[in-house]
Amino acid sequence: MIYVIGREGCEPPYIKVGKARNPSTRVVELQTGNPERLAVYVTLDWPDEFEGRLHEVLRPHRVVGEWFKRHPDMDDLFTLCLNYPNLAQRMLAG
Repeated sequence: MIYVIGREGCEPPYIKVGKARNPSTRVVELQTGNPERLAVYVTLDWPDEFEGRLHEVLRPHRVVGEWFKRHPDMDDLFTLCLNYPNLAQRMLAG
């Protein structure tokens, strides 16, 4: 399962894109080292290799590791992934 995690509440300044069997459990693990409340914003039941493809697309916004500075265009990307998963996967596959 691919997930997008960010600060709970208003638009998070940073997001984490990763993969985990249980994104809710992953939030708890990440929360331990983060003073701001985290939440899962997106989950995609996609093959694991698409995590890497998303990282490539988001590379210009990478801060460190799997954390990215949020950009408004990301909302459109994740909306596409959620609403049109087959199309999004074909586009990301290259």
